[in-house]
Amino acid sequence: MVTALVYGWYGRGNAGDELMKQALVSMFKPRGFELSFVDRIDVPQLLDYSKPGDQVIDAVIFGGGSILYGAPDVTPAALQLMLSDKVPVFYLGVGGETQVHPVHQQLLKVARVVAYRERDIPDLVFSLPTPDLEIDHQSDGLLVIPNVETVPSWEDAHWKHVAWEHYKNEFSQAIDQLVDNGLNVSYLLMCSNPQMEDAWATSELIARMKRRPKVRPVYVGMGMGIVSTMRRHKAVVTQRYHGIILAEAAGVPYVSIDHHDKLKNATPSRGVHVPYYGATKASLISSIESALKMTLEPHRVPRQVYDDLVDTIVDVVARKQ
Repeated sequence: MVTALVYGWYGRGNAGDELMKQALVSMFKPRGFELSFVDRIDVPQLLDYSKPGDQVIDAVIFGGGSILYGAPDVTPAALQLMLSDKVPVFYLGVGGETQVHPVHQQLLKVARVVAYRERDIPDLVFSLPTPDLEIDHQSDGLLVIPNVETVPSWEDAHWKHVAWEHYKNEFSQAIDQLVDNGLNVSYLLMCSNPQMEDAWATSELIARMKRRPKVRPVYVGMGMGIVSTMRRHKAVVTQRYHGIILAEAAGVPYVSIDHHDKLKNATPSRGVHVPYYGATKASLISSIESALKMTLEPHRVPRQVYDDLVDTIVDVVARKQ
């Protein structure tokens, strides 16, 4: 059995990251890899006490997701062990749309394989089987996926407060008008942990409406079951990157509200994109109405694309042993 640490934003109730975890397990487990998902790396985690001489584990994988901009939680001693090439390092499915922290810059220089999402490999979630594609789109209207990352706390910069207040006002007016025109609107929560809860953003958006509904359907999404939820709607409005990926996989038209380059540059990008900063009632209504008229075939990526890359990593680890 080969042992590998996988460093990323796992175990924090984020649907996109947990789907990437599921994808990595499905790729590596059949090849004899035992994966340990961590959010901190210290020397004891890099040593396999079950092997003679406290041998280092067989690999460290960083990814997937947008983790390069921040400093990884890696102790100095563990960093030196990885930089010494005693344990092979890999980057798989990481986003390259931001600046790279100096620690990651050091590790990228010694990494045996570096595969950026969209640049080198499609998002890892596309490797997972997609359920319920035989179900025709239903008439449940619009599914909205908010993102708590756009909601400021009191200590955030003033521009972030201004942007969120503007967006709430414009979005609520747009939804009010669409509801008046007979559109049903539901919400999907894709992140839930003590510090990042999409329900907070959802509550603010609904509370800002003039015609506040007594009951508003709210779904909690984890796993590929999100695809089934999307398929029951005519269109999706998403503020989350993996809302785009899952809508593409489901074949459901969507509007992406781009607050970050990873949404603007998502691949494929067959939906309608609206800049978060400066969005207006008119642009939101127009974009949503356009999406409601669209049709979208489910996007598929050949499994071989992922298998070839994983086999390369397996070969590197095998030669190192």
